[in-house]
This record gives sequence, C-alpha cells and structure tokens, in this order.
Amino acid sequence: MIIALKESNDQLTEKCKAMEKELEGIKTDNRKGKGPKEGSNDHAALKPFVHPMFCDLCGVECTMLKPKCIQALANLLRLENGELYEILEDSCKIWHPNWLGPVDEEINSKFIKEVTDRVWDNENQHRANVNLIGQIPNKDFSLETIENSAKIYFHMVHKKALGAKDEVKALEWDTTLRHHACRQASARVHCKAVIAYKGQGHPGASALIDTDWCSKILSYSEEELSDNSKLHRTRVGVGITANMVVGYKWRSLDYVAFLRFLSLQSKGLDSVGDPTEGNNQNIVGPSQAPPKKCHRTTKKLAKMTFDITPTEMGNEVPSCKKSVPFRLMVDSTWLEEHAQINILDGVEWLDRFYGHLRDFELLKEDAAYLEELHDLCTL
Repeated sequence: MIIALKESNDQLTEKCKAMEKELEGIKTDNRKGKGPKEGSNDHAALKPFVHPMFCDLCGVECTMLKPKCIQALANLLRLENGELYEILEDSCKIWHPNWLGPVDEEINSKFIKEVTDRVWDNENQHRANVNLIGQIPNKDFSLETIENSAKIYFHMVHKKALGAKDEVKALEWDTTLRHHACRQASARVHCKAVIAYKGQGHPGASALIDTDWCSKILSYSEEELSDNSKLHRTRVGVGITANMVVGYKWRSLDYVAFLRFLSLQSKGLDSVGDPTEGNNQNIVGPSQAPPKKCHRTTKKLAKMTFDITPTEMGNEVPSCKKSVPFRLMVDSTWLEEHAQINILDGVEWLDRFYGHLRDFELLKEDAAYLEELHDLCTL
C-alpha cells in the first residue's frame, strides 16, 4: 500500500514538472510576441534601395530631398481608367498607385510586390557578380523584410496624399465661406437702404434682396485678369490688391442699377457729397424729387473694389432655394434661353429704373459701369 502511494506521488510530481515546463514555454512565446513593433528605422539599410525604387517606378526624380520626393509621389494621381501603369512612347512604364487607398488594396499590393521583387533581384544580381559584394546586409535581405520596408514607405506617401487632400478641401471650404460672407455683407448694405425705400410706394423691394443674388467679390492673381478688367481697375483708382466684383449675366440692367442705387443710399450720402438728414428718412428714388435741404461737403466716397468687364460676368443660374426672382430682375434675352426657371410677376416700379436715375444717385464709377452694361444689352 505504501509502495503504491509512493509510485503515485512520483507520477504526480513528474506531471507537475512537465506542466510547469510547458507553462514556462508558453510564457516565453508570449513575451517574444509582445516585442516592439517594427518601425521605419529597424531596417534602415533598406531605405537607399526601397525609396528610390518608388521614384523609379513612378517616374519621379529621385535625387531630390526626401520630403520633396514624398510630395512628388503624393501628387501622382491614379489613372482614370484604373490601370496599374501607363506605357510611354519609349515603352517605359509609369506606375500610378492609389496613394489615397489602403496599402493592401489590389493595385497597391501589386505595386508593393513590384518594388519588393526589383530590390530583391537587383541585390541578387549584385551578389552573383564575383567582383562585387552584397550591398544589403544579410539580416535585412529577405523578401518579407523588403516588403515591410516598402509598406512603411507607402504609408508615408499615403499620409502626405491624405493631408494634401484635406488641405485642398479646407481651402475650398474656407474660400466658399469667405465668398458667402462677402455676399452677406452686400445684402446687409442693401437691406439697410431698402427698408426706407419700400415704404415710399415701392412694394416688394425687400424681396429683391437675397444673399445668393449678390455679386461675387473675389481675390485674383494678376495673370488671371484680362486687359479690359485691368482698365476697369485703373479707372476706379484702386490698387492691385483690391478685390474684383463679378456680376451675373442673368440680372437685368434695371436690377443691377437698383442694387448700385441702394449701395450709395445706405451710406447716407450721394456721390457729390449731399448728405440726407435723419435715419435714411430722405432717401430719394427715380420717381421722387431730391431733398429740399442739402449742404455741400468736401467728403467724397471711394470704392474699395472694381467691376470686371461685363463680357466676363458669371453664367450661373439664379438660386431659388430661399427666394424666386421677379421677371423684371432677369435679363429678357437671358430668360429666352432659360425659360425653364421659375420667376414671379410684380415689382412693376423696377421697369426702366435705370433710365430714371439721376447723376447724383450713383457713384460715378457705378454710373460708368452701368453705361457699359447698357451698351452691351443694346447690341
């Protein structure tokens, strides 16, 4: 009995020792699996071979500094037909990976494989030459290691491409917001004057003011400006940093004249310096006589923007999201070509508004622009 118990105890002891060894082996494997993640500098010896290969395959000059190389690669767009590469007249292949996509995407996987295979083959040929020695250290020379290095570099270009895309979106959105803010400011100026004007026998005047119908106020580069628009800028007397005003072809001459009239009236002064008294109480219009009491002053209004030539106006269709334009707001010739848009009847007082305006009811620069617009409309 005692002997049997002793044998049983020895067997249990051996099993425990075996389980302890097995458990220790599992712990060791886990510790190895939690090693540091491979980074771009773990195989730095591969960089001089992998990075230039990206440039060679994509047709990018590889003698540039690293940041410029990455930028040049990121600027390379994917082919519209979805092909992996384009073939030039000299039979040279130019690869076009999808830098915005994941590295394991089909087209990108094929590109990574091409990079890996070429680096591998070049090193093998180098080593096969008895007069040369290997350039890549043995510890780094494996297909798996080369592939990992290529993927790391791909991620660098991928991040640059995504960043550039976000910057473009942010710039476009910022530009859109600034343009909308300028139109809002113009609409506020017009609303300031139209409040008094609509109460003087001009019903519906407020309905003519909409942010989306205001002219675009834009910045520009000197090369983009036509000679005629440069002449307009010189005539107004503003500097080269002044913003330009771009109107719309759909707006009638009477409607544009009404907006320019409101712009001046909102300031409480006319172009020759005759101030109105009170809170816009003496706003005048084409059907009214000028105020009885006027005082001369040397103060002069100056435009801070300039209009481009009327022949370069925008072709946009009027937005009807918030308001619908009246028929007299729309150029009759333009309306014949766009009969499908919604328009309203009314505001008959706007008819021939331009012809009834007097000289002091417009800035001289606006008067000159409207005269040019009138000549264009009568062609």
